[in-house]
Amino acid sequence: MQGNVTEVVIPNSVNNIGEVAFMGCESLKTVTIPESVKVIGREALGYLSSKQYEQGYKVEGFTIRGVAGSAAEKYAKENGFTFEAMKPDYIKGDSDSDGKVTISDVRTTLRYVCQKVELDEEQKLAADVEKDGVINIKDLRKVLRFVCNKIEEL
Repeated sequence: MQGNVTEVVIPNSVNNIGEVAFMGCESLKTVTIPESVKVIGREALGYLSSKQYEQGYKVEGFTIRGVAGSAAEKYAKENGFTFEAMKPDYIKGDSDSDGKVTISDVRTTLRYVCQKVELDEEQKLAADVEKDGVINIKDLRKVLRFVCNKIEEL
């Protein structure tokens, strides 16, 4: 119910946006949602409340920004909102943040799995190629298969 908020950027630490979370934010026109968000509840974004009809109604011109194929895109399409696809801030599999996926990323991810190094948030997002919220041997195996040209994409 924050009437003066016009734009919201959800942080990477969020994985769930609950039902009617932003209901009543009448000036809110744009929300940016990271890939970390896996669940977006009913009428969580882009709706205003209506006591007359006991349900929300859509905000005109509401836009959701997010990564293609994510929960953000799914929510936008299901609710008839404009979706703007963004490139992620990282390259999937590039856990050493050098701009490409190589054997060095396999080594970095292995060292993280073995608790020999710590990764920053962006590196963790890149290393979690399975997108299950956990960086483990499955992610490591997939990056290795990609580097060895056994699979075409991560």
